[in-house]
Amino acid sequence: MSRFRDLRGHWADPAEHPPPDDAEHPPPDDAEHDWPLHPGGAAPARSRGAGEAPEALDHAAAPDTPAAPRATADAAGPPSAAPWEQPAGLPPAATAGPGAPRPPEADNPGPAPDEPAPGGLAPAGSAEAPPAGSAEAPAGEPTRPADPWRLHSPPTAAPTVGKVLPAPRPVLAPATAFRRSMLSLDSVFVGGFHVAAGSLVGTAHLVSGSPCQDAYDFAVSPGGRLIVAIADGLGSRPHSQVGARSFCEGAVQAGLAREELTAADLLAYAARYAESQAGAHRLAPREIGFVGAVAVFAGSRGEIARVGDVSAFALADGEFHELLTNAPDEHVNIVTDALPEQPLPAPEVRRLEAVRRVVLCTDGLATDLRNSPGVRSWLAESWEAPGDVHAMGEALRFRRRGSHDDRTAVVISVLERPVVADSPATSA
Repeated sequence: MSRFRDLRGHWADPAEHPPPDDAEHPPPDDAEHDWPLHPGGAAPARSRGAGEAPEALDHAAAPDTPAAPRATADAAGPPSAAPWEQPAGLPPAATAGPGAPRPPEADNPGPAPDEPAPGGLAPAGSAEAPPAGSAEAPAGEPTRPADPWRLHSPPTAAPTVGKVLPAPRPVLAPATAFRRSMLSLDSVFVGGFHVAAGSLVGTAHLVSGSPCQDAYDFAVSPGGRLIVAIADGLGSRPHSQVGARSFCEGAVQAGLAREELTAADLLAYAARYAESQAGAHRLAPREIGFVGAVAVFAGSRGEIARVGDVSAFALADGEFHELLTNAPDEHVNIVTDALPEQPLPAPEVRRLEAVRRVVLCTDGLATDLRNSPGVRSWLAESWEAPGDVHAMGEALRFRRRGSHDDRTAVVISVLERPVVADSPATSA
């Protein structure tokens, strides 16, 4: 494996390991800020390896396909109240108004089939299911004690699309190395941009005890360019979160040091940097496999380079427009190119002109956005104007039948002029 020189002129030597045997309307000029932030509302299948077919799951992706129950009740925990139900012990909810929790909706008309709940229990919200937090059971049935370890969650206005099982009980497998946070959120003004970003662990990882494998990072260079990197670790690789995180860090650091590098240049450097980090952790490059994309913005012009199935959309007038190629007959969760493979796969590059808002996302969110009108409408409404960090977290809280993968999105809004920080007196 060849040596390469890093950005500061030092030689780096990635450790060599034999692979395993298994083969847009701005506010008035007199406004205090260009983009005042709106607050948050009331409050996977495994990722795939190169050439791998998707793994069978407990849910079908389409709401009209019957789903098999989870193997054990412990995998998901007792059924909880659906997000739109009044939690037990609280006074009756007031008449629905703006921001009130939404009832479930379906991507396709017609009722969805009943879906078995964990351990043979009735689906949440059905007539047979006991109220949330209650130890009582229907007449003629044995009493089921309340679960003392059931985690409560605040109400949300995010939609539930199709019939879904209660959220699984989150677990972490013993001896999990390189753990990442279950939830990462950002919402900041940086240079002439506002960036809102979030990464939420998928329910499949909560059940298996594995960490979130997505990553993102961003920064503005001294020359004013916005550098954004996003990556999705392959679920078939044991430490793919190391590759995803290292890729994003490498791309951003390179973009800060070298103003002349293109998005494709930054992607190539970041892949080599990730490979060197694998050596630092005594991991084989194949163990950290991932897909990723790098975007560079200078004002309303931009450029995106990607390898794999990371996606990009322009958001304008409440509609998402795909920016990168995705064949209509392309199978979901099958990746033919990945990083840090050598030789480096040729990246797909897209140049952008006069953009106002761009969304970069991993396939766990992109699949929902493409296939669900309900999710598409919710995210367009959530991201039509820059929101604070709580609003970004709320946007990712939707539930959809068949959606199990990590969800990561970076929403870039181009501003008319840079926003300066508040003075201490203003922010007090």
